[in-house]
Amino acid sequence: MNEQIHCRRFKTNIAGQIVSTTAMPLPVGKRHVGNYPEIRKKLIAALGCLALFFQFGFSAPTLNAQSPSGVVQAYRDYPANYNPAGPIQQIQLPARAQYYEYLPRRRGWDDRRESPLDRFLKQSFRQTYGRVEYLNWSYSDPGSGFIGSSGKKLRDGEGFSGPAFIDGARLTDASLTALQLIALKNAADGKVLIQTWEANQRELVDADADGAFYDVIDVINNTTGAAGADGINDDDNDLDIFPRLTNAEKELMLTGQLNNSILFSTGDVLGSATGPSQVAVLAVGQLAPLNAFQLDNNNGFRGVFGIDLTFGAIETDFFVMNKSRSSNQFVPIPSGLLGTPGAGAGGGTDPLVIPVTVNGAIAPDIFDDSGNLVTDSNNYYLIYNESYIVNYETESWGFSQSMFWTLRERPGRFRLSSSLGFRYFDFQEQMLQRGSFSNDPAVADFFYNSELGNDLTSTIDSVTKNHVYGPTAGIRARVGDEKFSFGLDSKVLFGLNTHEARVSVDDLLFVGDDNFTQDKGTEFSPGFEMVADARVKLTDHVTLTAGYNFLWFGDVTRPADNIQYDITAARVPNPPPLGGPDYTINNNVILNKKKTSVSLSGLSVGVLVDW
Repeated sequence: MNEQIHCRRFKTNIAGQIVSTTAMPLPVGKRHVGNYPEIRKKLIAALGCLALFFQFGFSAPTLNAQSPSGVVQAYRDYPANYNPAGPIQQIQLPARAQYYEYLPRRRGWDDRRESPLDRFLKQSFRQTYGRVEYLNWSYSDPGSGFIGSSGKKLRDGEGFSGPAFIDGARLTDASLTALQLIALKNAADGKVLIQTWEANQRELVDADADGAFYDVIDVINNTTGAAGADGINDDDNDLDIFPRLTNAEKELMLTGQLNNSILFSTGDVLGSATGPSQVAVLAVGQLAPLNAFQLDNNNGFRGVFGIDLTFGAIETDFFVMNKSRSSNQFVPIPSGLLGTPGAGAGGGTDPLVIPVTVNGAIAPDIFDDSGNLVTDSNNYYLIYNESYIVNYETESWGFSQSMFWTLRERPGRFRLSSSLGFRYFDFQEQMLQRGSFSNDPAVADFFYNSELGNDLTSTIDSVTKNHVYGPTAGIRARVGDEKFSFGLDSKVLFGLNTHEARVSVDDLLFVGDDNFTQDKGTEFSPGFEMVADARVKLTDHVTLTAGYNFLWFGDVTRPADNIQYDITAARVPNPPPLGGPDYTINNNVILNKKKTSVSLSGLSVGVLVDW
């Protein structure tokens, strides 16, 4: 018998609930074999699982590994209403999808973790070293010889040897003459004879019989010596010392009527002890030596900072010296100034003199009419008969930057390096002279022209500034081990010197006799530096150093060399009837810049610290 077999179709919603059923007959002739109730149970379970998948799959938030735009980043703070220290809590998530990114906490000042910059700085610090040193250096002397212009027989004792210039017959005490000559020869260091002279014997004759041989007349041609007027006074008071002697005062000196202790030279016009002479020796003058300035043992400081590199090192050093001050002061004899030559050798100091030129020329040798030499040791002088002091100041500082390349090294034995760098050297000096002349009879035994009052104080100030700079190249060698070593560091400088020099003069010959000159420029200036030192290691990071230092700079300018000591003079054609002054004079003490060299040398002691 054919049996009609039906099956049912179930229709469910999205939640998996059965909405309706439909009976579906199976085709006739086909039989379904199996356990129908069991199959139905399995089918229902499968449909339920499928419903759960759709329910939670479409309602849960979407998770994505990549954050789209609009990401909310949270630093340090957690989402609102969330307590990380409490139990697990329900969080009300926003209606739309939110993305949170939690970053590491920022570093604080007490965070000990090292960054790449920390490691770089720490390693650089471990490779640095520093050195501080005390310096005791000396400057080279500012010059040789004496302050003033060139002259005749200014060397020690030259003016006290032949030809004979002292006429012993004019002295009343022959024994005194012998003592004087011995004193002059034994105390001739930096001393000269102060002389006044008349070059033309004809001018020592009283032509108009007025009792004075400096006559204001014009009856002779002063060029040829023949008779006839030429519009110029025949007798002039030759220039010799400054401030100048008046005509009347000079006559007394040349005739021996002023002071018995004044000595005369040979060349007596009248051939007698009472006649006028062409030369009178007034006194012994003392020169101011340039090498008397004490520019030694000056204190200073030097600092060095460097860093070791794989190929060598980079090093910076600087030094500064205390201002060096030195002075020479001369105090003449307060009375009897123009007394016996060499009187200062017995315990006093004779007047200080500065040699000068007149119109660029030194004083002429004096001859008589027969051609005999009267004196060849006469000079033009500035005389300071009351006081004279010269102050000399020097100061310097500098720095250098060098890079060293290791050429050859054997650890614990030696190291040889080359260097290239830059050096700057600042060098400044001043020489200030201040002298006083007194026309007071209590101080001086003779008087000068009326252009002066009783006293005159004059100054000569010379200042120089040198700025030397340029590239350097050198060699450094060190021999020894870590505990004890010797080193030699030498460099040459190919530099320029930007310099400034000036000379100012106040009241040199009379009040208002002033002058000022200056010069600036840039010139090539070579240099050399050498340091030889020894080092002893005291601890792991401290080393004691001691060495000798030498620095030399060429083509610099210094104040003592730059002064031109000169006076301009013009003869007055028709002087006043009483005679004198026969010349108008002005100082021509100006800057005459010269190039020289300077050196600094001395010891250094310090401490080297390396990390």
